[in-house]
Amino acid sequence: MELHANGTQADFRVKEVLRRYVDEDRVVIVWRSFIDPVEFSGAPLRGAEFREKGYIVIRRPRGMAENYALLQTCYLIHPETPVHSLTDDGAITGALTDFVLSGTAANIAAGHQMIENILFNEAMKTVVSFELRRRRKHLHFFVNIF
Repeated sequence: MELHANGTQADFRVKEVLRRYVDEDRVVIVWRSFIDPVEFSGAPLRGAEFREKGYIVIRRPRGMAENYALLQTCYLIHPETPVHSLTDDGAITGALTDFVLSGTAANIAAGHQMIENILFNEAMKTVVSFELRRRRKHLHFFVNIF
């Protein structure tokens, strides 16, 4: 996977497992990832693996209208190997940490936008379907009068 953030490029090898649980009142997506940076800022990189785990919960908040959804997100990322194992640990570690944080923030924002778009599209389908049924009933009533 190739990522760009803050004018920097990095190539990562990523292994990820996702699972989705659907309950009556919520949807939960959980994942675990192993992230292995292969190249960072044009130079090969070894010894800076990361583990990531997280979840997203989408549910209706209690006591609110049906057209609201609550979105909870949790990302936990930690280095798998000690920072001191990197050769030039000061410069590379700081830059890589900033890069990972920026990339994660962008992923969270993109994920939230995607979920928001899906929820919006579903809400619009419901509204359009309701309006079509209402108009059909009105038209049927109108035709029966004449």
